[in-house]
Amino acid sequence: MNIKRLLSFKLSVFLLMISATACVPPSTDSPKLGSEGFPSKAVALNTFTPEAIELPTTLAATPIFSATVASTVIPSPTVIMVSSTPTQLPTPTMTPPPVEIQLTPTTVYEFNPVSLDALGWNEYLVYSSDRPELESGDIHLVVSDFSQRNVFQLSKTPIPYGFRPILSPNKEFIVFSAFEEEVWDLFMVTLSTGEVFRLTNDSSLDTSPAWSPNSHSIAYVKDVNGYWQIFLLDITTFKEHQLTFSGHNHTPAWSPDGQYIAFSSSKEPTDKTSDLNVLKLDTGKVTTIYSRKGNVISTIDWSFDSQRLALELSAIGINVNTSIAVIDQDGTNMIDIEGGDAYSPVWSTKTNKLLYTYKYYLSADCQLYIVDIDNLNTPPIEKGDAGFCNQVVGFDWQD
Repeated sequence: MNIKRLLSFKLSVFLLMISATACVPPSTDSPKLGSEGFPSKAVALNTFTPEAIELPTTLAATPIFSATVASTVIPSPTVIMVSSTPTQLPTPTMTPPPVEIQLTPTTVYEFNPVSLDALGWNEYLVYSSDRPELESGDIHLVVSDFSQRNVFQLSKTPIPYGFRPILSPNKEFIVFSAFEEEVWDLFMVTLSTGEVFRLTNDSSLDTSPAWSPNSHSIAYVKDVNGYWQIFLLDITTFKEHQLTFSGHNHTPAWSPDGQYIAFSSSKEPTDKTSDLNVLKLDTGKVTTIYSRKGNVISTIDWSFDSQRLALELSAIGINVNTSIAVIDQDGTNMIDIEGGDAYSPVWSTKTNKLLYTYKYYLSADCQLYIVDIDNLNTPPIEKGDAGFCNQVVGFDWQD
């Protein structure tokens, strides 16, 4: 089953234009969770002190195939200075109380248990893929080293509509969105046991998950009466908090220092202007730091030091290209990294290197590239297998 085209990056743009049905409140039954390796200590909202959690002894993985790696270069990026005057968005005068949800195990998907530390890799790419080496050529969630020479298949059962898997900072969980029972919901895998939990189970769209730095909470998008809002799910207390209350909001990204959630927004789902906003979690204040006419900001990712944001800018229309840019967290000093058809920017978790994919002009092939933002005189370097991203639907990188 080859649906790589169906779940390309265009899916995220397409999702921005659709409307889902009204949200049905989640179940208020008390959750019962006995999963080994799952955080049990509840923490207060907006507290971001990392907590060490010991991984249980698990199965070590064996790479399932090998590949040859080539290296080429493409033209250097262009630096553009941008002057931006931040504006302040109103903060709601009344915040609804959190909603208690029920976190339930599910057998819809089955996963192989694994300890990523036992793999012995220095870096991890987590993605959905229909690579021919995988079972039946179906879509599976996989983890690989940076060169993609070593790949471990995480999901035992295919996930035909699995999208944007995100590895938790403590490397214990993966959260992803999947289309089940005619709706997009969020699922979470405990890697040490292979146990799968359905985080959302209602009639509204739930997608675009982003982990908190301490791996205790997930920010995500929920459809509320046709408008997308940012919610926060605390997986230690099983409580859901609504963070935005007006406009059409999407693409949340949590800063590594735990202080901010960046997201893009528009007044209406069909607006052709996209705003880049930063929500300060301790005050609830939202500041618009940048606006882009004629483009949707369809991906946001923070640099490791919380000083910059990488953006995927998708032009509105049919058969349009996407581009990659970097901007300071105050909305200044925009750098155009790559135009044409570049997408899915992901920062290194340790340095100012940026990973992204690029599709060659008039070609079906695309490739992973990495660029050092601190050394823009050095052209981006090609990484991994040729045609790798043709077989990938969203990916995450930890180094």
